[in-house]
Amino acid sequence: MKLKRIISRYLGGEGGDVVELGGGNSCFYRMICETFRIKRYTIVDNNELSLQKFSSVDESPSNTLTKLINCDILNQQELVKMLSDQADIVLSVGLVEHFSGANFTKVIESHFALAKSNGIVIITFPTPTFLYKITRKLSELIGLWIFYDEIPLKMSEVREAVRAFGIIESEEINWPIILTQGIIVIRKI
Repeated sequence: MKLKRIISRYLGGEGGDVVELGGGNSCFYRMICETFRIKRYTIVDNNELSLQKFSSVDESPSNTLTKLINCDILNQQELVKMLSDQADIVLSVGLVEHFSGANFTKVIESHFALAKSNGIVIITFPTPTFLYKITRKLSELIGLWIFYDEIPLKMSEVREAVRAFGIIESEEINWPIILTQGIIVIRKI
């Protein structure tokens, strides 16, 4: 799994603090906490149902303090107040593509507001490769597409949006998942 490989570059097995934005019913939480002995894992989402679903089925690994925050990530001031400390790693998986214009910029800024100085921000997003375009078009044609507000982003668009906040450590495309995802890793300055 690419996310596991990326996180291992920055945390190794030493633990740390992670914030997942838009991770209401996180499918990465357990893998990250158990693999990297995470001290504190905070999930931020404004979907109360997703947060409740997560808390009703998942127990925290014994070494991890888990915190769920119901907050709109566009409200950066409130979000920073609700989070007690900045994190070693801030990540979002399939979140930023649901915002455009000034709101896209605010979402990117929120990632960096929550990261420690020299911390790592990991952002994944659908990217419009040929494979993505054909898979999405077929899904739309047969009525299976449910992400109506999803805007696939080119790596150059995300690169430009994060440039003011840090140094890009790596970028790649996750091809095996068919609806291809760009992955960009930035060290906060």
